[in-house]
Amino acid sequence: MDTNEYGRLARSAAVRGDWIEALALWDAVMEQDPASPIGLLGKGEALLDMGELAKAEAVFAEVMDRFPSHVWAAANNARVAVLRQDWQEALQRWQSVRDKFPHDPVGYLGCGEVLRDLGELGQAEVVFADAMKQFPEQVWAAANHAVIATRRQDWQEALQRWQNVRDRFPHEPMGYIGYGEALRDIGRIDEAERTFSEAEQRFPDNDLAAINLARIASRRGERVEAIRRWEAAKARFPFNALIFIGLAEAFTGFEQFGAADEVLAQAVESFPANESVWIAYARVAMQQRHWDAALRRWDLLLQRFPQHRIGYSGKAEALLQAGQFDAAKVTLEEALRLFPEENSLMESLGELAGIRERRRAAQEWWHHARHWFAVHTVPYTGDLAELNRLCAALLASPNYEARLLEELIRLEAQERPELQAALFERVLARKPIWHFWIFHRLARNYETLGREAASFLVASAALQIERAMPAAEALFRAKFEYLRHHQLYKEAIAVFREAIDDAPEQPIAEPDEVRELANAAGIFLDKTFLTSPSCRCVRVIEAETRPAWSCPVYGPSLPRDLVTLVEAEERKPIDVVLFEDAELLICNGATVVIDSIGMTVTDLSVAEYPALVRQKVERLLRSGAADEISADVVIEINDGFPTPNYCHFLLDQITRLELYRRVGVDPSGALVVCPVLGASFQHEIAARLGMVNCVDVNRVVRVKARELWVSSNCREVQHPAHVGASWAIDFLRCSFGAVASGSDGKIYLSRSDAIGRRIHNEEEVARELERRGFVTIVPGRMSFTAQVAAVANASHIVSVHGAALTNAIFAQPNCAVLEMFHPLYGTISYTALAQAAHWRYAALTARDWQFDTPEYNNPDFRAPMRGFGQRDIFVNLNLLQRWLDDAGC
Repeated sequence: MDTNEYGRLARSAAVRGDWIEALALWDAVMEQDPASPIGLLGKGEALLDMGELAKAEAVFAEVMDRFPSHVWAAANNARVAVLRQDWQEALQRWQSVRDKFPHDPVGYLGCGEVLRDLGELGQAEVVFADAMKQFPEQVWAAANHAVIATRRQDWQEALQRWQNVRDRFPHEPMGYIGYGEALRDIGRIDEAERTFSEAEQRFPDNDLAAINLARIASRRGERVEAIRRWEAAKARFPFNALIFIGLAEAFTGFEQFGAADEVLAQAVESFPANESVWIAYARVAMQQRHWDAALRRWDLLLQRFPQHRIGYSGKAEALLQAGQFDAAKVTLEEALRLFPEENSLMESLGELAGIRERRRAAQEWWHHARHWFAVHTVPYTGDLAELNRLCAALLASPNYEARLLEELIRLEAQERPELQAALFERVLARKPIWHFWIFHRLARNYETLGREAASFLVASAALQIERAMPAAEALFRAKFEYLRHHQLYKEAIAVFREAIDDAPEQPIAEPDEVRELANAAGIFLDKTFLTSPSCRCVRVIEAETRPAWSCPVYGPSLPRDLVTLVEAEERKPIDVVLFEDAELLICNGATVVIDSIGMTVTDLSVAEYPALVRQKVERLLRSGAADEISADVVIEINDGFPTPNYCHFLLDQITRLELYRRVGVDPSGALVVCPVLGASFQHEIAARLGMVNCVDVNRVVRVKARELWVSSNCREVQHPAHVGASWAIDFLRCSFGAVASGSDGKIYLSRSDAIGRRIHNEEEVARELERRGFVTIVPGRMSFTAQVAAVANASHIVSVHGAALTNAIFAQPNCAVLEMFHPLYGTISYTALAQAAHWRYAALTARDWQFDTPEYNNPDFRAPMRGFGQRDIFVNLNLLQRWLDDAGC
């Protein structure tokens, strides 16, 4: 068998996704003809398609060394850097190709495309214009030159350039396609459709014309016509995987999931080596909530593409939804070993623990409550036929919780509490329920019926959801609130004392609540020391007021928690306090300051009840269950928020280093008390700021210090960055050297790698943004330094509410920032930063991705944030386009 036949078989094996066979055949080519670069290049390209970037890079380096005159070895080496999104390296490699092979257009095109994707449109335009002069016969040079005008939204120039491509290259479809897409993008849909129809007639073998015609019908919402066009395109071009995906998306857009599933099943058979097809196939199972099928499909993807990051995150999400938390954890840990720079994986692991605990609590509560209500049932004496009918309808619905809530609201309006209770208990006996508003309403309902124990039970479930409380703690809190509401103050205090005895670091009530009840009940509480005579206090930040302001809101009103963004807010003064020969007690996130005379310093301890935490630590020290360490100088940046949250760590905890520096303390020479440094971004930031000696708060330990320095905002934290204080933002900008170059960069920060709070229709959102000149980056896949560099030149930033938006503080002054929210979830983290960071800030309220019902979309329901923090959103493109127009994009 000759080398050509081996090469043909190798390419065929790659199409099938049989990578072992493909690599073996390319090895055979190399063995048979070692003097040719063909075998090595084929092997490198196969490794590239497998996602084995490091191995592919090594192969291409060997080809470049052995065959230095071969342009495609150098070009493929540049492609590796592009696929890594290492843009500066990619640019250097393409420039090297261009310099070494000045008579080949590939170097010019690669260099220009990287500059274009970085948002450097001016430089890219120069490269493509040069390519047009050097290679006037190359349609790709002229087409890319036209793309630049399209990206700039200089529509008159874009149409003129695309027309020029049509005139110079009348036998090439590219000019017609580009011209039609420009017409489509400026809303001249009918003209665009005619252009694509002409292209289809002139170039019947070109699939892009058929694809664009189908997309136009989908965009118009013409369901029958869109599906007809996609199916016609599929019949004519059965070898284009994008058409199969487009047809499936059309079916899912019209909620025809079975048809979409069938199309993608055909696609994976026809295109087993196409990773996009496998991803779409797995995601359509996810959309149908068929978790077992989704898991099988993610596994098949990973078998064919062993190092595919989306495969791991998709599989972890399916395992999570299926309740297989241990397997989800193993999957994320395996992915983290393969992709150690993927900060999003560490954050997903952190989120996984909370989700797992809530799901476990929900299951435990359901099993307990189902048994409890079976024993303590109260026979329903009303119309049993009505009860049976309502119950049957609810149990038959896949969205039975939302339907149950609707029925409870209706029955409450009719003042039928007995039927409310009976319907809830009937459904609970058959199906798990874990819905804040159901429990919230039922707690009041059972109280009305005089069923006190049932009221406690459902109220505790509501508290578990709203406050993420453990079950026992939530039950104590439910009793506490009930007794306080009924003015049984002594009994409420007794419940509080019973609850706090075992876990003082997790109190069920705040000190002000307890003091108020104690005063009302005439109970004397031990005096709490709020100051220490043996300390030196330095005021480093004076009090000031963040002025009231407002921002444009696109869409329905913001989540209720964000209404305060228009109000003035007081920034408290910040003191740094020195204690000599002192102790800091650490207990599972809480810290307690003990001065040199043994006094518990409450107002600088990160604990609600420091005296009780102290008792627990000292008890554990006596039993040998706690550690003890000593240090010369100790500083604390902890504030009780231990999880690896990028925003909180950078804006609140790290900025405290500046406060200590202002009083002459060098963090590099101190023991830093901080949260667990688990994520790679935390290690990178800590190293750059000289945090070389740290002790985390996720343990029980006594720290003895010759000098203990504590900032007052450890306890009185005002998130974020002391409510957007200029000193904190200036410190971060100076520390990490984000210098703007003046280029017009537009950045979309994608959460596609996150477990939740993603954009359900991200593909069309990204397409619209890219049409307006935006570059999509996924910060969770990047190092901290790379994230800062990516936004340093940004003039416009778009992001869903999430930690990645923290990076906007490193952008250019006057940067336009659009933050997109779920209608029932959000915090003021970035609205608070907008004034000091000098952003042109706006908010966009999206819709819940799955339900249109009020409990998932209406802020007037006052739903708790915890229930909606990880829900995906659906972005209204008209609202997005309106902001883009207003922002000058």
